[in-house]
Amino acid sequence: MKSKISLLFLILTILTFSYSISHAQSCLWQGQEVPLQHIGNVTVEGFSDAQLVGKCKLNAPSYCINGEWVNVWRAPNEYPGQLIVHNGDQGPQCTYQTFIMQ
Repeated sequence: MKSKISLLFLILTILTFSYSISHAQSCLWQGQEVPLQHIGNVTVEGFSDAQLVGKCKLNAPSYCINGEWVNVWRAPNEYPGQLIVHNGDQGPQCTYQTFIMQ
């Protein structure tokens, strides 16, 4: 019984830690800290309707682009009403990632 409780505690700790890391992403946009949802890498700049609208400072400690100023895009056909944070079209990067502002 004690080993089952220990295993359950370990699993809950890992799940909590994983959830915290995956949801600890945000960016500084127009003076406000805005939460982000990670969606992998989407080549936003390749969409015919993509519009670059600015840059935000990324706060995503689990990525090597943490602390960088990253492009903010609108792509109304693909992501209606949303702002997309994507570091494509910014030259060579250690990784390419895409987030949706929440």
